[in-house]
Amino acid sequence: MKSFFLYPGHAYVTNEPTTISTVLGSCVAVALFCPDKKIGGLNHFLLPRPLEENDSSLKYGCNAIHFLLNKLREELKGETCKIEAKFYGGGNIIGANIFKESVGELNIEMAFMELEKLKIPVIDFNVGGNLSRRIKFITNTFEVFHEFVG
Repeated sequence: MKSFFLYPGHAYVTNEPTTISTVLGSCVAVALFCPDKKIGGLNHFLLPRPLEENDSSLKYGCNAIHFLLNKLREELKGETCKIEAKFYGGGNIIGANIFKESVGELNIEMAFMELEKLKIPVIDFNVGGNLSRRIKFITNTFEVFHEFVG
């Protein structure tokens, strides 16, 4: 099976069995999967939204989730599929808060809101806390293994 390490601010979608891994602190990783076609992908974003409207960087959750969904649809080549989601991360690692919420909490909130707006069901999540996580996503089975680090 192929393996791919996903860096912050990136996304990866494939129709080949692949283990996508990443490490998360306050960042969030969203996995999207089409069970019928066994196609999946993962993103890794650092912040919920850009300060400037025209910034399309994948380091922002609103951009990264839409990019991942669009790439998954491209892989489906016009076929319909009920897409499901899982997401992880959003820890309060550095203790830095914006307003009254930590960056991790804002990232978690962004993921829930965007997926709800897109009507994509979230079937699993493990978020928050004070530790980093190591994530391994198996793209053809939608299995996600996570362990706390630190």
